[in-house]
Amino acid sequence: MTAYMLAGATVFMFLERDNEVEERKKYNDSLNLFRQKYPQINETDLQILLNAHTEAESAGFIGNKRPRWDFSGAFYFVGTVVSTIGFEIIIVWWLTQHLGNKSQIGVISTEWKKENNLKLVPVYMSP
Repeated sequence: MTAYMLAGATVFMFLERDNEVEERKKYNDSLNLFRQKYPQINETDLQILLNAHTEAESAGFIGNKRPRWDFSGAFYFVGTVVSTIGFEIIIVWWLTQHLGNKSQIGVISTEWKKENNLKLVPVYMSP
């Protein structure tokens, strides 16, 4: 598994490195052009504005994106929490109430998760 991960990381590093360097250069060129065009701008104020813009962009507030916390986004979030954390807690609680032996219950819940989580991956991945 480790060799597979190392090989995969190497492949992606070589595939993505040139694009990252090019994108960084484009950004720096744009920033330098802006600074040349508006030399009177305060650097601290510019950094504050850029940071605020970055946060707003990553939160989805820039442009016409749908809100992340509309009903479908909230439902997706709850589904991922329940399916990865909460559902196992519910199952373990139910098993301890009805079967009693906690060490056996841990084995049973672990096996159940291994069997069922892979089947649910497409559900987790849907937007």
